[in-house]
Amino acid sequence: METETIIHNGKKVIKKIKKDKSISYTLKGTFLGKDIKTGKQVTTTITAKTLKQLDRAIIQARLEFEKMAQHEKKLSSLIHWKI
Repeated sequence: METETIIHNGKKVIKKIKKDKSISYTLKGTFLGKDIKTGKQVTTTITAKTLKQLDRAIIQARLEFEKMAQHEKKLSSLIHWKI
């Protein structure tokens, strides 16, 4: 397996070429947002077969994180309201 670091949209992306000549792209440390409870940054690693799929996966992961954060925010406000 060969690995190569490339720059895509100002980010370091790891390009992996496997023995069967298939290619995958990995972006490590993708910032999704801040955790509501702890205030810490949430990061993840995203892997895709093409750079375009990688870009879409980043956007999708951020949207899902924001959606979950909004849901947690509503639940925590309901719990505090009932107490």
